[in-house]
Amino acid sequence: MIRFALQLLRDERGGPLAEYGLVIALVAIGAMAALVAIGVSANTALNTTQTNLVTSAESYPPINP
Repeated sequence: MIRFALQLLRDERGGPLAEYGLVIALVAIGAMAALVAIGVSANTALNTTQTNLVTSAESYPPINP
């Protein structure tokens, strides 16, 4: 049993696969952070546009048919 455990510890065949998994995880975390930042920026831009449109529309007199 001890010999089997030592063989598992010395076996390096799955090493590159684990490294690829770590790289993919880091890329995914970076992509999520970028998407959150873009979302916040877009939300701010859309809220500013909405505020400007409402302010502009309120400055005109109402149209009476």
